[in-house]
Amino acid sequence: MVKSVNNARDIALKLNKAIKESDIYQEYLAYEQKIHEDEALKKEEEALKLMQQDIVNATYHEDEHLEKLKAEYQKRMEAYELHPLVVNYLAAKDSLNEYLQYINQYINGGIK
Repeated sequence: MVKSVNNARDIALKLNKAIKESDIYQEYLAYEQKIHEDEALKKEEEALKLMQQDIVNATYHEDEHLEKLKAEYQKRMEAYELHPLVVNYLAAKDSLNEYLQYINQYINGGIK
């Protein structure tokens, strides 16, 4: 049993390394880092998070300004998501997710 566990661990570590070395993962990391280095995007992301909290609070307290908050949030979120770095980041994230799902399906399909 111990040998099987160690073998499975070794295989998992090799798979982890292969994923981290893949072009898909490296592209994702590069865009993620570029977004974190962009001060304007970081500030807007923080502002959007605060707006989400405001919307939750306004919903809870049945605030009359809730719809206005939601509309402003939606407008700012759309502008944020149209920034070229964010567009590329989201595309890279989707590609990475598809890649990981493929690996998961392949592993699970092979176990049946």
